[in-house]
Amino acid sequence: MRKLYKKELKEFFNLHSKDKIFMDVITPKSCGGGEGFKYLALLGDYVLNLTLFNYFSKKGIKNSGELTKKIQSVHNEWTLCQLGEFLEITNEMNPTDPNHKITDNELKESVEALIGANNKIHGLSKSELDVEKLIKIIDKNDFYDSNPVGELIEFFQDNGRTLLFPDPVRISKANEPPLFRCTIRESIMSKDFLIISEEFSRKCYARKDAAQKFLYDLGLTDKDGIGIKSRKKEVTTIPKQSLSSEDIIFSKSTIGGGYFKQEPMELSTEKGENIAEYTMRKVEKKPFFTLISLSGRLNTLSGSTWHTSLPNGELILLHLKLDEQDYFDIGLAESKSKAKKKVALKIIKNSNLIQWLKDNYREKMI
Repeated sequence: MRKLYKKELKEFFNLHSKDKIFMDVITPKSCGGGEGFKYLALLGDYVLNLTLFNYFSKKGIKNSGELTKKIQSVHNEWTLCQLGEFLEITNEMNPTDPNHKITDNELKESVEALIGANNKIHGLSKSELDVEKLIKIIDKNDFYDSNPVGELIEFFQDNGRTLLFPDPVRISKANEPPLFRCTIRESIMSKDFLIISEEFSRKCYARKDAAQKFLYDLGLTDKDGIGIKSRKKEVTTIPKQSLSSEDIIFSKSTIGGGYFKQEPMELSTEKGENIAEYTMRKVEKKPFFTLISLSGRLNTLSGSTWHTSLPNGELILLHLKLDEQDYFDIGLAESKSKAKKKVALKIIKNSNLIQWLKDNYREKMI
């Protein structure tokens, strides 16, 4: 099954024409969300347990212990994170801090929230059908949790020891894409072990990889690590400034630390999406940041902003440079954020940006 985009994601969970509730399920706290997200995630948590119980019961599993294991093999952070990345849910999330990377728990809870939203609108019978579709994806891609962490902890307990599993640590710099590594230093069966996981973009992957390597070194498995690669690769790039502040009498914008500033920013890539399609999808929600993102992706696009406060609102002057062509527009609104959005939408339309991308970057994928 191929990856889903917004419209398909909404249709997959039967949320088409339900824009408000869909916004709730993709808006955790880091994206400005609140009780709506928490409620749907909690509902989805309950519904997922119930639908999995019914699903595996119909498969003939009646033993309570075996049923619990089967449910936990699907309803866990590891499986739901992989499922969330497969469904490309993070593409629809917009953190208030552009440098924030959606956490494992936020991604897991968003999957649960999607299930909860489906149940709230359509009831349990429809939820069961959708969970069956999710299980098919999990089956096909082997997203099940083999739980090497639990197996390792149990092995220590059987040998009279308590394993305090260490938390993975971030090894990348603050201005670099998040990378985590898990290190275990332990002694058991009269032998010292130093286990170092591979580097992963999520803590849950690093934790599981370390546990799997430890089991391998103990001779309890023939699998040396989890062998997973992050579905998305992050790159660091620098947006470009096209003009100096002296050329215009407004003050150079310092809103949020300034825009189009020459500092590294994180951009996702290898998503298999044409850059023009990416832009059309993003401009509706975040037109201003879309321009900044494009300036980091394309050598032929750059920009600058100037700002001034007026008695009747905030005024932003935006300059956009496409190849050698310059465009200027202004946005006036009661707040800076609304002024940014207004001017960005105007300049995208007036510069015919989408057509320019189609004409010049027809084959460019991100």
